[in-house]
Amino acid sequence: MGDFYGNRITVNRGDVHDYLGMDLDYSKKGVLQVSMIKYIKKVFDDFPELITSTAATPAGENLFKVRDEADRKVIPEEQARTFHHTVAQLLFLSGRARPDIKTAVAFLTTRVKEPDEDDWGKLKRVLKYLKGMRHMKLRLTVDNMHTLRWWVDASYGVHWDCKGHTGMMMSLGKGAVMSFSHRQKLNARSSTEAELIGIDDALPYIMWGLYAVLHRGPGVRSYFEHSAPGQPVNYPPGEEWPVVELEAHQAHQQQVFPREG
Repeated sequence: MGDFYGNRITVNRGDVHDYLGMDLDYSKKGVLQVSMIKYIKKVFDDFPELITSTAATPAGENLFKVRDEADRKVIPEEQARTFHHTVAQLLFLSGRARPDIKTAVAFLTTRVKEPDEDDWGKLKRVLKYLKGMRHMKLRLTVDNMHTLRWWVDASYGVHWDCKGHTGMMMSLGKGAVMSFSHRQKLNARSSTEAELIGIDDALPYIMWGLYAVLHRGPGVRSYFEHSAPGQPVNYPPGEEWPVVELEAHQAHQQQVFPREG
């Protein structure tokens, strides 16, 4: 590779590496610690207001509440651009080292088109939380590469347009290896329907994770938890199942859809 890339390629050795703004720390045996402390400092440096206080959580109980059009106060255009820029920075951060702010950031991303003063306050709430927890790291461990644990849940009608919200995470031991939190694209008529939409949102990620590990060789046990502890689902190693059949099989195994007969 050196002959091909020349001076454009560098090699770093050791227990700590810097990659795309992330600090990857392998100094503790069996543990990967991911942090973006320097990036968080940049977020604060770019923000026009000085954040002096801290918050215990990234969002309050009114996160999803939006005022009526007649009552809301839209912030000036320059401030709105700052809002958009900071939300984009937090979106980058939450997708790598800080999944704990994903729900708050997911809501803020729906407000970048025309943010109001309430949205600005919710953005500052996330920054206050990060100020107090900037040194927290994502710790990842692996019990074994043959057991995947998934958690999926949904909230019904929490957004201003009555759409629900889905959250998902996957772990191989401790820490969220994969996770997302976003507004649902469909309006549900009940909390049960919102749960089904949430599972459908998560299934592509679950299938991707299963196929990725299945191709490693030995059989995989996948635990799918949805409102209650799930039962293990076993898939034979290397067997090519059509995606539709695999999704239906998993959904039936977890009693998401009733079995016929």
